[in-house]
Amino acid sequence: MKKIVVVCFYCLSILFGSLAHSDSGEMAKELRVEEIIGFQPGDRYGAVRERVIGYGYQLDGDLSEEMGYSQAFQLRDINGWSEVTHCWPTGASQCEYRFRWNDRFYLFLYTEGECYDEQSFCDLPYSGEWRIEDIR
Repeated sequence: MKKIVVVCFYCLSILFGSLAHSDSGEMAKELRVEEIIGFQPGDRYGAVRERVIGYGYQLDGDLSEEMGYSQAFQLRDINGWSEVTHCWPTGASQCEYRFRWNDRFYLFLYTEGECYDEQSFCDLPYSGEWRIEDIR
């Protein structure tokens, strides 16, 4: 867990590097970084998702029809998770979800694992990985 926190704070320092130190702290507070760091690997994505939406993030997925891997379409179409952007069919079978903050930043969250019944709701475990990117 420490490694994730260190990496995330490093990312924040890059993102907010041009801001004064107090401004970057305020921005991290506004983006609810402390709460995001508190999500635990293995937490159900549905619960993490609800908390992120409650913090004020907006859903912002753009799943490409050319992607070809059905798990992402299942998460979008059956679960109603429109923020899914991609799922990888190999390795840890990660899926990526994208949220937007005030048209300034994207928050990406990741799950891992597979949905075995393609016709049913599937709540994958949160992987513990996340990142924030500047939209501009």
